[in-house]
Amino acid sequence: MPVPGQPADTPVPAPNTSVMAIVALVLAVASFALCPLLPAIASLILAHLADQEIRGSNGAIQGQGLSTAAKIVSWVNIGISVAVSIIALVVLVFIVASGNAHSTN
Repeated sequence: MPVPGQPADTPVPAPNTSVMAIVALVLAVASFALCPLLPAIASLILAHLADQEIRGSNGAIQGQGLSTAAKIVSWVNIGISVAVSIIALVVLVFIVASGNAHSTN
Protein backbone atom coordinates (compact mmCIF):
# COMPACT_ATOMS: atom_id res chain seq x y z
CA MET A 1 0.00 0.00 0.00
CA PRO A 2 1.54 3.34 -1.01
CA VAL A 3 2.28 5.87 1.68
CA PRO A 4 0.55 9.21 1.10
CA GLY A 5 2.94 11.86 -0.18
CA GLN A 6 5.42 9.36 -1.62
CA PRO A 7 5.44 8.28 -5.24
CA ALA A 8 4.02 4.87 -5.91
CA ASP A 9 6.42 2.22 -7.12
CA THR A 10 6.49 2.44 -10.85
CA PRO A 11 7.13 -0.81 -12.64
CA VAL A 12 10.39 -0.91 -14.52
CA PRO A 13 9.90 -2.23 -18.03
CA ALA A 14 11.71 -5.47 -18.69
CA PRO A 15 14.58 -5.22 -21.17
CA ASN A 16 13.84 -6.50 -24.64
CA THR A 17 15.67 -9.48 -26.08
CA SER A 18 17.64 -8.89 -29.27
CA VAL A 19 15.75 -10.32 -32.23
CA MET A 20 19.06 -10.78 -34.05
CA ALA A 21 20.35 -12.94 -31.19
CA ILE A 22 17.20 -15.09 -31.33
CA VAL A 23 17.41 -15.51 -35.10
CA ALA A 24 21.14 -16.27 -34.85
CA LEU A 25 20.48 -19.10 -32.39
CA VAL A 26 17.60 -20.48 -34.49
CA LEU A 27 19.84 -20.48 -37.58
CA ALA A 28 22.68 -22.12 -35.67
CA VAL A 29 20.44 -24.95 -34.47
CA ALA A 30 18.76 -25.26 -37.88
CA SER A 31 22.15 -25.54 -39.56
CA PHE A 32 22.43 -29.09 -38.18
CA ALA A 33 19.28 -30.10 -40.07
CA LEU A 34 19.74 -27.96 -43.17
CA CYS A 35 22.74 -27.17 -45.32
CA PRO A 36 25.36 -26.93 -42.56
CA LEU A 37 27.61 -24.11 -43.69
CA LEU A 38 25.36 -21.36 -44.98
CA PRO A 39 23.03 -21.04 -41.96
CA ALA A 40 26.00 -21.39 -39.59
CA ILE A 41 27.86 -18.54 -41.30
CA ALA A 42 24.71 -16.40 -41.34
CA SER A 43 24.29 -17.18 -37.64
CA LEU A 44 27.82 -16.00 -36.87
CA ILE A 45 27.21 -12.73 -38.69
CA LEU A 46 23.90 -12.14 -36.92
CA ALA A 47 25.40 -13.02 -33.54
CA HIS A 48 28.15 -10.46 -34.10
CA LEU A 49 25.59 -7.81 -35.05
CA ALA A 50 23.48 -8.75 -32.03
CA ASP A 51 26.51 -8.29 -29.77
CA GLN A 52 26.99 -4.79 -31.14
CA GLU A 53 23.30 -4.01 -30.68
CA ILE A 54 23.33 -5.31 -27.09
CA ARG A 55 26.48 -3.41 -26.14
CA GLY A 56 25.15 -0.19 -27.66
CA SER A 57 21.79 -0.40 -25.87
CA ASN A 58 23.12 0.40 -22.38
CA GLY A 59 21.13 -2.47 -20.85
CA ALA A 60 17.89 -1.84 -22.74
CA ILE A 61 18.39 -4.96 -24.89
CA GLN A 62 19.41 -8.38 -23.62
CA GLY A 63 20.41 -11.56 -25.37
CA GLN A 64 24.16 -11.89 -24.84
CA GLY A 65 23.74 -15.52 -23.78
CA LEU A 66 21.71 -16.33 -26.89
CA SER A 67 24.34 -14.69 -29.06
CA THR A 68 27.15 -16.60 -27.37
CA ALA A 69 25.25 -19.89 -27.71
CA ALA A 70 24.67 -19.17 -31.42
CA LYS A 71 28.40 -18.61 -31.94
CA ILE A 72 29.32 -21.82 -30.12
CA VAL A 73 26.78 -23.97 -31.97
CA SER A 74 27.76 -22.41 -35.33
CA TRP A 75 31.49 -22.97 -34.81
CA VAL A 76 30.89 -26.55 -33.67
CA ASN A 77 28.78 -27.18 -36.76
CA ILE A 78 31.38 -25.61 -39.04
CA GLY A 79 34.11 -27.70 -37.39
CA ILE A 80 32.12 -30.89 -37.81
CA SER A 81 31.38 -30.03 -41.45
CA VAL A 82 35.04 -29.37 -42.21
CA ALA A 83 36.14 -32.57 -40.43
CA VAL A 84 33.57 -34.67 -42.29
CA SER A 85 34.60 -33.07 -45.60
CA ILE A 86 38.28 -33.83 -44.95
CA ILE A 87 37.50 -37.42 -43.96
CA ALA A 88 35.32 -37.87 -47.05
CA LEU A 89 38.10 -36.47 -49.25
CA VAL A 90 40.70 -38.80 -47.69
CA VAL A 91 38.39 -41.79 -48.17
CA LEU A 92 37.71 -40.77 -51.76
CA VAL A 93 41.42 -40.42 -52.50
CA PHE A 94 42.04 -43.81 -50.88
CA ILE A 95 39.30 -45.44 -52.97
CA VAL A 96 40.60 -43.88 -56.19
CA ALA A 97 44.19 -44.85 -55.37
CA SER A 98 43.08 -48.34 -54.43
CA GLY A 99 41.16 -48.68 -57.68
CA ASN A 100 44.14 -47.55 -59.71
CA ALA A 101 46.40 -50.05 -57.90
CA HIS A 102 44.05 -52.94 -58.77
CA SER A 103 43.70 -51.92 -62.41
CA THR A 104 47.47 -51.89 -63.00
CA ASN A 105 47.93 -55.48 -61.77
